[in-house]
Amino acid sequence: MDWRGKHTAPPNYLDDDSLEWYSSNLDRYNTFDDARTDLLTQFGIDTTDSLKRALEVNYDFKTGIKPYFDNIKRYAGLAGLDLKNTLSILKQNLPSSIKNFIGGVSITNYSQFYNIVREAQEHIERKIKEFEKKRALRSTPFRPQPITSRKETRPQTVY
Repeated sequence: MDWRGKHTAPPNYLDDDSLEWYSSNLDRYNTFDDARTDLLTQFGIDTTDSLKRALEVNYDFKTGIKPYFDNIKRYAGLAGLDLKNTLSILKQNLPSSIKNFIGGVSITNYSQFYNIVREAQEHIERKIKEFEKKRALRSTPFRPQPITSRKETRPQTVY
């Protein structure tokens, strides 16, 4: 078995262009280190600070769980973190509203984490919609006119 059989994980951490490049160019290299060096040169992925990158990923309600989950999992994998430590980072970087929803639930695998965060996001989105709906229904029947300042004119007394 040559080095290609020993290094099956890299494609799991590559996206789109980098994965295509890696697959197309793999046979040109004699060692994994040579392939990795060219991959880093081509796509600027620096694995030395992957732990730092994993810790810097923030959850965004607009994009949801998938990019958050994929990015942290990829960087944690590049940093050589195990499941327990990766889950710890995934939980740590969540917004407090999702952390509050999860509470003290013991999460033991990626699938469980992914599903509970997705459920939390759906719950939060429902609550926001309910709040906005209540606010829209809370219209006042009488809207007072804004008070405008009136200049009183007094007759001037000439002495």
